Amino acid sequence: MTKAKELGEMGLWPMNLDDDDSSDEYSDPNPTTRYHPSLNPSTSKGRKQPVIKMNTDIFPQIADEVMLNIFKWLPKSTLVRCAQVCKHWNRIAFDETLWRRVDLGGRILQPGVMNYVLNRGVQVLRLAQSTFLTPIFKRSVVSSQFQYLDLSIATIDVDSLEQILNACRQLKKLSLESCNINDKICFCVGANRHLTTLNLSMCEGITNNGLCAVLRGCTQLIDLNLAWTELDLPSLFCIANRLTATIKRLNLSGFRSVLTNEVVIKIIERCTQIEELDISDSQCITHDLLDSFQKLLKLNYLALSRCYSLRAAHFSLINVPCLRNLVIFGLFPEESIQALQLNLPNVIVNECLFSTIARPTVGNQCTSLWGIRLRA
Repeated sequence: MTKAKELGEMGLWPMNLDDDDSSDEYSDPNPTTRYHPSLNPSTSKGRKQPVIKMNTDIFPQIADEVMLNIFKWLPKSTLVRCAQVCKHWNRIAFDETLWRRVDLGGRILQPGVMNYVLNRGVQVLRLAQSTFLTPIFKRSVVSSQFQYLDLSIATIDVDSLEQILNACRQLKKLSLESCNINDKICFCVGANRHLTTLNLSMCEGITNNGLCAVLRGCTQLIDLNLAWTELDLPSLFCIANRLTATIKRLNLSGFRSVLTNEVVIKIIERCTQIEELDISDSQCITHDLLDSFQKLLKLNYLALSRCYSLRAAHFSLINVPCLRNLVIFGLFPEESIQALQLNLPNVIVNECLFSTIARPTVGNQCTSLWGIRLRA
């Protein structure tokens, strides 16, 4: 399959084009002699000025490095059209440095497209809300160079997801939000020793064995989101006993009647560097836990929304030195929140609507991935 057809299946290349049509040289559609516009053959005094004849093709005179710097600003769909101009442009347009960041989010990916993506040396890849048609690989899978990978809300079967992650060993940031996963996928995730950010919120199929494999392998985690994953109590204790001490941002919201004070206290004692913590929607959390937050000297964001066992009077006594944002939606009427705000003058109450922990895109920043700018 030619590069054009492969890109056509990715939705970046018109399917009626073929890269075999490119010629060795750039072809000027209007090959007439050109003159510099500022040079008029005759002047008001009647003297003739020398005529400077312009070359019809100036691009061979431009260094490849300059062309690369121009091409890097083009959208991928324009870039693949440039590859049709001539073989010189084709070689530059398919330089690996231009394909390190690719956004294929929301597309329908034809069978075999992932082979092409891997072969292009892509490092930052957005596949959020994409639909994968099987088989995703038509040729043998090589090791990928993926470092930032977003598969949030992707329509992909478990076997195909395992094939993708099995080729990944250099991941630094990964999002599998709302995907179905199994123990094999968790073992593939755990093989990425340099992973610092992991978003597994709303994933189904996580077991205690799979979770242990992730925590055992990913010892450099800084951001972890396990919200609404329906883990049982043994799995939560696995987190409390195995979570790396380097963690700074942790989301364990949505565990309702499973998450207890004891689990959270163990996490606080183990991970003293936590800066952001979200344990919203946990009905078993009581006011006895609030004193333990004082041990988190760097904690600046705390979310306890819909933890219905808590009362407004409990928060007025909270004493966390660096706390700046407190999220307690659904607990108290507006009057009580205003009174609480007066008792905590250095804390902003209920300003953040949603947790951003480990999420690849925040708000309307759909063209970036963990702060890295992408071009479609």
